[in-house]
Amino acid sequence: MFHPSLQLDFYDPISNFEMPLYNGFILSLFLLICGGLFAILFSSNPMRGESMINLNILFAEGGVFISTCLVVLSLCFPGLVILYTQSPDTQVGYSLPVTAYQWYWTMGWEGSETELYMEQMENVKLGAVFQLETSDCGVIPLGINTTFFITSNDVLHAFSIPAAFVKCDAVPGRLNAMSLNFPHPGVFYGQCSELCGVGHSYMPIKLEVVMPSNAS
Repeated sequence: MFHPSLQLDFYDPISNFEMPLYNGFILSLFLLICGGLFAILFSSNPMRGESMINLNILFAEGGVFISTCLVVLSLCFPGLVILYTQSPDTQVGYSLPVTAYQWYWTMGWEGSETELYMEQMENVKLGAVFQLETSDCGVIPLGINTTFFITSNDVLHAFSIPAAFVKCDAVPGRLNAMSLNFPHPGVFYGQCSELCGVGHSYMPIKLEVVMPSNAS
């Protein structure tokens, strides 16, 4: 059995962008728009004449158009911020090659690679995260800009860390890069996010963020 709280809770975000505040803003905007549209639609009264009903419909259509524009613009802004923060930094503080295989990951330079297989069920400790524990983990220095160089050795995969709002394709024959800066130590989990075969569900990722003196 696994600790139930670890199976239901969301991970704390590590992004500098205040996503909880943004999500609250989007929810408030959505409720405000829905309330306004329902007020316009239900204010139509057949006894008030056809011209008044047509006017209400016109207001409703205009409200839908304007509200759609507002929602799209509101969604674009944080997306652009996150894309900018993920772009590879020219002044790399720490670099980590990541290679995807069917169905495991390797991290590190040739000769000192760490292989990440999903931990066997009999070896998983009580309270571990279900199907996300790995045989080893990638070690990341705290507070230092880390650039991941991601590729694949066979088919298309995707390197994803939900707590950091990152997802980067691992493409055979191509090297993709993204940068992250972890502001606090801890263990962060992810998975392959691109369908890659029968073992797709069994490609977890585990990163441990430690003090720079302990990162090798």
